[in-house]
Amino acid sequence: KESENEHNELKNHSDQQLWAEFSNGSETAFAHIYSRFFSILFNYGTKIVSHRQLVSDCIQELFIEIWNNRFKIKQVEWLKTYLIKSLRRRIFKELKKEKNLSSSELEENYDFQIEVSHDIQMISKEDSTDRTEKLNLAMNKLTDRQREAIFLKFYERLSYEQLAGVMEISTKAGYKIMARAVEVLRKVY
Repeated sequence: KESENEHNELKNHSDQQLWAEFSNGSETAFAHIYSRFFSILFNYGTKIVSHRQLVSDCIQELFIEIWNNRFKIKQVEWLKTYLIKSLRRRIFKELKKEKNLSSSELEENYDFQIEVSHDIQMISKEDSTDRTEKLNLAMNKLTDRQREAIFLKFYERLSYEQLAGVMEISTKAGYKIMARAVEVLRKVY
């Protein structure tokens, strides 16, 4: 009964409150963090690499590492950003090993994929299908980094500062990537 009460109470906690509880050793808070972010992380990871099992394994390893280091990790300002960035690093590390690439080669040669949601197509079948095809064509004209920036900004609703943190670039570079992406989208679309 006590565990059920704790479980229900944690549902309404902010990310920072959950992290604080977890940092104090709460297994229930850890489970909430996992369940709150697993699908977000999986969705993001499968945009970097289509190998679903690799993404799932990387998420599992990430959470094992977080649990094992729970007393060492300081307070995290943006939990979602921290987890996405950590997963990105872990996936890139695995891809680097798998493809025998240097970090700089991998940063330039990953295949970040975004497909416009089928929900949008349901709005107005014919008109929307045409627009969706044009948008997908436009998205394919973007570089992988531009697609990743678009995804983080508009799908995951990260700030430019958070986006820059995930992509390990300066905030100014994040603005530049987005500006160039929007310029390409305008031209093509």
